[in-house]
Amino acid sequence: MWGWSHTGWGLVWMMIFMTAFWGAFVALVVALVRSGDRKASGDQTVDAAEVLRRRFASGEIREEEYRERLHVLEGSRL
Repeated sequence: MWGWSHTGWGLVWMMIFMTAFWGAFVALVVALVRSGDRKASGDQTVDAAEVLRRRFASGEIREEEYRERLHVLEGSRL
């Protein structure tokens, strides 16, 4: 049918197209999963600033260290 047979080159082309199809399908799924991970993680600098505030509030770090690190975090948002 239409020059495709299950012997010889027809089988080879069928295997090539099926491999390409499933490869594209897997690549699409991986891309969707990775983009979902990026969206779920959100803005990492906001999370880091919150951790920094908690460490300062608990007395784990001094005020000058808090201000230095906060300045670095705010600079990394640009």
